[in-house]
Amino acid sequence: RIEDNQLALRYARELRINTTSGVVPNWARQLELFVYEDLGELETAQILLGGLIESGEITENNEINFLMSRLLLSREGISDE
Repeated sequence: RIEDNQLALRYARELRINTTSGVVPNWARQLELFVYEDLGELETAQILLGGLIESGEITENNEINFLMSRLLLSREGISDE
């Protein structure tokens, strides 16, 4: 676990930008969403999620529903852990 959130964000962004699906698992390429969530930057996470869906990076309905519901719960202050 990285304790430096800005470093974690940088690594997560690099994973998303510099890797392709199939080479790196989708969950690893989506880590940036969770780092933004941890930082409390939920609007940024939602915008990024929308971009990933629009670009076709995320296509599975179950995955989209999971990510959207997780961000919604975070926005409402409800932990799913």
